[in-house]
Amino acid sequence: MDKDWIRQADVRRRRYAPLTWIPLYLNRERGTGDYGELGYVKDIEAVRTAAIYLDKRAELDGLGFVDLPHSHAPSTWNGYTPYDVRRSEEGGEQGVYLVLNQSLGGDGPSVWSLNQDFVFALNLSREGDIWIRPSEGFVEVAKIERSGDGDVEAILVRPEYLKDYLAARSMTLMIGSYRERRWVVPDLSGLPFAEDDDDEAKDEFGRHSFYVRAIVAGGFPYGGGVAVFNASRTDQWDEDEVPILGPETEENTSSSQTHFKREGQKLFSLTSERRLTEWLEPADLSPRVRRDDTPSATHFLVDAQGSQTNADKLNFEEIGLWLFFKPNVISDILSRRGSSIHWHTRFTASVSLSGGIPIHFGTNNANLVVVYAHDIARQPEWQRKIWAAYNVAPEGGLGEELDAAQVRARPVETLAPEGFIAASLEIADEKFKARWGVSLFRTHQDTAEIISRSHRFRSLDQVGFLSLAKDLARISADLIDQKALHGIAAPQNGQGTGSLKSLERVLATVVSPEEARKLTSKLFGIYDLRLSDAHLPSSKMEDAMKLIEIPLEQDWLLKGAFMIHQWVASFYSIAEAVSLDSGIAEQR
Repeated sequence: MDKDWIRQADVRRRRYAPLTWIPLYLNRERGTGDYGELGYVKDIEAVRTAAIYLDKRAELDGLGFVDLPHSHAPSTWNGYTPYDVRRSEEGGEQGVYLVLNQSLGGDGPSVWSLNQDFVFALNLSREGDIWIRPSEGFVEVAKIERSGDGDVEAILVRPEYLKDYLAARSMTLMIGSYRERRWVVPDLSGLPFAEDDDDEAKDEFGRHSFYVRAIVAGGFPYGGGVAVFNASRTDQWDEDEVPILGPETEENTSSSQTHFKREGQKLFSLTSERRLTEWLEPADLSPRVRRDDTPSATHFLVDAQGSQTNADKLNFEEIGLWLFFKPNVISDILSRRGSSIHWHTRFTASVSLSGGIPIHFGTNNANLVVVYAHDIARQPEWQRKIWAAYNVAPEGGLGEELDAAQVRARPVETLAPEGFIAASLEIADEKFKARWGVSLFRTHQDTAEIISRSHRFRSLDQVGFLSLAKDLARISADLIDQKALHGIAAPQNGQGTGSLKSLERVLATVVSPEEARKLTSKLFGIYDLRLSDAHLPSSKMEDAMKLIEIPLEQDWLLKGAFMIHQWVASFYSIAEAVSLDSGIAEQR
């Protein structure tokens, strides 16, 4: 601690309205020691707020932190006032409180919440100590910060969403803040202060106070006198089971008084305070709450010469243009919460984010993602920005399958292997149960989640390709029930007991050993790739890809798609091999 700290030099000019997270409520204390004792240090930072109607703002001129409540409850004074409404002394409504503190009484903690109109207007959902907006990519809009003891210290909100709400309601946010620092020192040597200093100042950054007081331990004024008064009753009722006090008289009362002065080591308490009232103005438009039309700030490349067009100009159905993107855009989108993909053909699908319209896309010969411009332009602005980050100049044409669907209106009948990952596992398991009465796979709580992220757009480079192989192995080889398979075909001396070797041995009971080896070879190759992630030499990785029959000259995106195809085909072939009936070949 030093003179600058106690005079709040580091925070003297601080404002809350420009912050990236606006405190709707703040009550933070830091410090050491006991009040009034040598070495005591305390730093208190507090904020209270209220959303005030723009035409009522003048009524609050001159008010600040002390005029904003810490807790909230309905009032029946001068008529009923709901717990979240702020009224003037005359009873007129001035605004609302966006953060509410409900005191339940007793020793229990208070219950803190956001104003429900704010929550509903922005369509927020609370998850623990955060409020998210699912319709905007599950973005975190508001949050609670807690102390080390778990007490609520702050409730913060992103200004972009707060100002949208304020604009919709023609309101402004009143921010009243208070900052206090205290420091107890043994003397004033080395400090530019004197006993009984008392300084008041006011500027654009608030009203500042600083004072020095001599104290003794406990924080009491040094040399201060204390008077103690005692008054008591002298009634005698030793024999009364139910004593009743009568009126006071000189005969049944007594009193006494004593005086003394505070003594002890002389200490000095240094205190600084800052009070500031700010106003956070509403946004010019309210696209979320009031659904105002907002000009787009997003542009897209539309030709090979690098020409860019604003998204709003692309937002009509007859635009007749397609946009091109790096394939990373699909991987990015599918990594986000609330996203999904639905495959139409081998090289076309629809992808969607929470709150948006599904976007039909295809991949072309240059392995770029191609989308009709209108399908991007009609999305919410936050989604346009995601796509724009991966936008590139056109190259490689529309792609045969997208062209067939969107231009020639004759969709092809190819199939994407990603759409059959779950089905291939289910039919293989079903056929094992039908023949041997046991499941091929053990259940796992993460299987569905792993399947959802097993797609070719994970395979944009070698690292992604190997990561995809690892996940395919996790939902197949890792989940094969070896114990159940050993009950069908027990391993003999020297035979492998791993999951895939056990599967091959069981298959050899219904087909030839050569055919059993062929049915599982691609699964072995994928399992070898899984190990490549850690320590398989590059030559061994090539051997594994050859075992899967992946063309080495293909780029990583197509290698990933082909690996999924081979994996799916393997389980359909296994199901066909062990099936007691026909029809599997058609499903393949």
